[in-house]
Amino acid sequence: MIFTDMRMSTNADVQNAAAYPLRPFMTRTKRRKCSVCNLYPALYVTYGDRLASENPFFYCEECFQPLHYDVNGDILYSDFNVYNYGMSLVVLARCTPPDSRFRITCADHE
Repeated sequence: MIFTDMRMSTNADVQNAAAYPLRPFMTRTKRRKCSVCNLYPALYVTYGDRLASENPFFYCEECFQPLHYDVNGDILYSDFNVYNYGMSLVVLARCTPPDSRFRITCADHE
């Protein structure tokens, strides 16, 4: 926390103690876009992905699914790690087929 101004309070100030410290601005959370299409926000981040040109690599849903799963929903290869890219990084799997559109599960990661 950095203090930019400190003084004694007056009647013109907010009287509710819970309102302090006042925040003059809120930092913006920067979200990464998909590294493939550069259009949609990234939902997945991969490490060690053989299709990726760099580590980590960010994918949106529209790009991740067709590049890693066939038309039957079977994984094309599984020698990489994939994580949910969002408010926090949560380990999703050592890459196995998804059981829903936005969640990947793994039998050995419970």
